[in-house]
Amino acid sequence: MGRAPRRLARPGIDSRALARLRRQGGVDLVREVIAIFCEDMPGRLSQGRIGAETNDLDATRRAAHSLKGTAATVGAVRLQELSELIELLAERREGQAVAALLADWEASFSAARHDLTLALDRGAI
Repeated sequence: MGRAPRRLARPGIDSRALARLRRQGGVDLVREVIAIFCEDMPGRLSQGRIGAETNDLDATRRAAHSLKGTAATVGAVRLQELSELIELLAERREGQAVAALLADWEASFSAARHDLTLALDRGAI
């Protein structure tokens, strides 16, 4: 009998991750990392989706791995957890399970990007 599915975190940003970044390199580092997240991660999501749609689950796994790390850095916990799950499922070659998570994966990225951009715009970083 398998493990019960783990509950995913609710959308939002863990401010402790941003505080760590700020301690390490100041506000400029936080802004730079968020900019990279907002600019580069849509391409990773696209690579992950294309990989899933073409049964290139290695591409999906690599994209999910990259997103997992960057999401952790900016405190996008739900995106991090979904990316970790997709990475694992892609590694196990469970294409249907990956496909079932793609819309939520993309939505959690959009929510994280929105929250981070809003925090920047409000000077909350």
